[in-house]
Formats: sequence, structure tokens, C-alpha cells
Amino acid sequence: MHKYLVQMAEMMEKVHSHNKTTLTGWKFHSLEAFVLGVGSEHIFAPLPKSVRKGRFKECFADAHKLATRTPERYVYCEGYATSGIIPVLHGWCLDLKRNVVVDRTWHDNRGQGYFGVSLRLDFVNAVMIRTGVYGVLGNLWMLKGEQFNPLVIEPEQYLHPSHVKGGN
Repeated sequence: MHKYLVQMAEMMEKVHSHNKTTLTGWKFHSLEAFVLGVGSEHIFAPLPKSVRKGRFKECFADAHKLATRTPERYVYCEGYATSGIIPVLHGWCLDLKRNVVVDRTWHDNRGQGYFGVSLRLDFVNAVMIRTGVYGVLGNLWMLKGEQFNPLVIEPEQYLHPSHVKGGN
């Protein structure tokens, strides 16, 4: 997955350079560069018996609902995950007690790799209210130039306090 993210980040950098796109003030020029620069690898674990299965293809909503109901135990995460060959933008929770992925959507051991960021719920909620949809990273284009776009300014203020680059 790391190789895929590096290749995509490099490709997007070339696109911006070729098109002479000015992203003044942007710390990262793509989602992949953001996830690589700030994120970390997360380890999958089977769904705990206390957590209900979610709905397939509703990963962002599934993760948000779990993190909102039990913020003392589960942290909302987004990034890239793979259930096969090609990584996709995905949402899951990080179990603070066991330091492993809790994925209500891919609960059937489908998830083979996770690389992402742990986000503060107040930030997630603000983005979702502003965009009208679940999910953050894939919808940041709607917030271009706005004050809470982590690609524009220091992303650390949007990360959950438990987030440690390379250590989740």
C-alpha cells in the first residue's frame, strides 16, 4: 500500500507541476501525500462481539456512528485500505484499548491493510455538516481555501490526541 500511495502522490505532484497549478500555502498537494506525511499503518483485528456489523459501502457512516457513540474507546479514522489489490479511500475506527482497527464495514476479514489518520470528531462533524455527506478526506475539495482544510494549513490541529505518526 505504501508504494501505491507514493506513486499516486508523485503523479499528482507532476500533474500540478505540468498544469502550473498554484497551491499557495498548501502543505500537501494530494490526499495521498497528506496520508503519507501524517498517517500511519493500522493493524486489522476481528470485530469485537460488542460492536454491531455495519452496512457494506457505508464505511464513513459506520465508523462515524461507532466513534460518536463510544468516543472513549473508538477513534474515527480515514485513509486508504485494501481488500485486494487496489487501495481505496476508506473509513474505520481505531480501538484505543487494543490499538487495532475496528472495521464495521469490512468486518468479514476483508481488510488486508490500513494506512490513515485518526481525526478529531469535532473536525469530522464540522466537515460533514459543511459538505452534507459522510467522510472527510474525499470531500476536502469542497472546502478548498476554507479555514479547516488540513491540506492548506497545519493538519496536526485536526488529528485526534491519540494519533502518533508511524505509531498507531
